[in-house]
Amino acid sequence: MKMKPHDTPAAFADEVVGKATRKMTELAYIWGNTRQVAAQLQAYVDAGVDWVSPVDYLPAISDPAEATASLIRSIDICSILKGL
Repeated sequence: MKMKPHDTPAAFADEVVGKATRKMTELAYIWGNTRQVAAQLQAYVDAGVDWVSPVDYLPAISDPAEATASLIRSIDICSILKGL
């Protein structure tokens, strides 16, 4: 709570990221293909969540050219949730 944006030493960030296991990473995000992600999000919708805004982070860590496909995947997830 006391961390300031853009004021975290790179060495500290590297240390924290270096300690994260694959399992920790998998638990931190909803991941899978569009149907798998929609199925996971559906549990939240069923529990009463009324605002779902999926964000595909793949272009941020890979090729920015992936951005168009990323947006299409997010729209597909929302379409599945809406039953379209």
